[in-house]
Amino acid sequence: MLRNPKLDLLIAEYPDDILEEDGLFYQGSNIVVLDNPSETEMMLVRDIFDDSIVVIKKEQDISIRRPGLIEDYALGADEPFTRVYLKEISSIL
Repeated sequence: MLRNPKLDLLIAEYPDDILEEDGLFYQGSNIVVLDNPSETEMMLVRDIFDDSIVVIKKEQDISIRRPGLIEDYALGADEPFTRVYLKEISSIL
C-alpha cells in the first residue's frame, strides 16, 4: 500500500482472500485496475465514483471504462499491462 498525503493519494493492492474475509477499508475509488480478476475482485467496480476509471485485463484483452467511453482492445505480444494502467493513473494525477 502506498499513500502520499501531499497528493491525497492511496494506492492499495489486495490479495483475493483478504477481500473475501475482511472487505475494503475505504469507500469509493477514482481508478480501479484489475488484472485477471476473480468474481470477488470484480466487486471493486461496484464501489466507484461516477467519474472513475476502470481498467480490466482478462488474459490479453483490455477494457478501459471512463465516463461516457468504453475502450476495448488486445495487448500486443510484447506490450506490458503496466503501460496501460500507468497511463490511466497519470491521467488522474
